[in-house]
Amino acid sequence: MIFRHKNAVRIKNGLNKYILTINEYNRIDTAYIFNFGKYAPDPLKRDHFRYHAPFIYSQFPIFECDQYLFMTFHTGSLSDRPAKMFRKGGAVGEYDYDFECSVFNKKTGEFQFILQPEINQLGFVEDFEGGPAVWPKYVSSDGYMITYMYAHEFKAHAETHEVSERFKQIAHSLKDTDNPVIVRVKLKQ
Repeated sequence: MIFRHKNAVRIKNGLNKYILTINEYNRIDTAYIFNFGKYAPDPLKRDHFRYHAPFIYSQFPIFECDQYLFMTFHTGSLSDRPAKMFRKGGAVGEYDYDFECSVFNKKTGEFQFILQPEINQLGFVEDFEGGPAVWPKYVSSDGYMITYMYAHEFKAHAETHEVSERFKQIAHSLKDTDNPVIVRVKLKQ
C-alpha cells in the first residue's frame, strides 16, 4: 500500500511491520517499524487471517499528518470492546466488526485505539456540531482530515441525535439524493 506524506512517498509492506519512505531524492529509508509481538500473524498460516483470528494486522489505508498516523487494524477476538456495526443489504441486526481505528502520536510515541463512540460509527467523536464520528478517508497536505457523509445519512443523523443549529440547517437544506457532504477536520494539538 502506498500513501504520501509531504514530499515523501510511504510504502507499507512486510505484513505491515514496516513503513518505508522514499524521499524527494529517491532515497529509501525505514520510517516506522511496528512490533506486534505474539499477535503478529504468520504469513504462511491461512487461519491467522480469518475474521475472528487473534492477530493484529492492517488491511486499510494509513493516513499521516505532521503529528499523527491514522490506522485501522484487524484485532479479531483480541478486543475487549469490539465495534458493533449494522448489517447492510436488508439483513437485520448488528455484528462485531473485528477492526479498530487507532492513532499514533509521532511526537510523543503514544499509540492508542479509538473506542467506538456509538453503534455503526468509527473514529473520533465530533464535538463541535454533534455530528457523527469522524475518520479520515484522506489527510490533506495542510493536516486536515477529510471524509464525507452521504446526504441521506447526514439528514438521518440530524433527526436522531442532538446536533447544533448549524448542523440542523445544513441537514434541512439537503435532499436525500444530493452529493455527499465533505467533512474537513483539524485535530487539536
